[in-house]
Amino acid sequence: EEKEQNVEHMVTGIQELDALLGILSARYVGIYSVNLKSDSPRPILIPSTFKKYQTPDARFSEVFSKYIHDMVKSDYHRPLLHFLEYDVMKRQLAENKILRTDYERITGEKFRISVHLLSEEAGSVNTLWIFERM
Repeated sequence: EEKEQNVEHMVTGIQELDALLGILSARYVGIYSVNLKSDSPRPILIPSTFKKYQTPDARFSEVFSKYIHDMVKSDYHRPLLHFLEYDVMKRQLAENKILRTDYERITGEKFRISVHLLSEEAGSVNTLWIFERM
């Protein structure tokens, strides 16, 4: 009986998580955890437009650069590519700054990207990248 209850709790938890992700995805089109030292992404919520660039060993900077060049209006390329200057980003995050900029896709849709510091340990800087619909 205890096993059945545990399974029921897991199923309920998964349903709640699915519902939460459904609600979040209406506003947040993508959320990644990125280790700036290794440039490795851990997707939390993958933007549909990133899926075509995603491979198991892809560096986040490669995926993000391709996305910018293919999907974003050229006026916004420079401020977005600035986010890939990880050394600059590390200094700004160390000063407790949240990095944020708005941009527009070639489709006319408007988005905001923000980068938050998650943790720093053993020289690694872990960040949270949030892509939000405007």
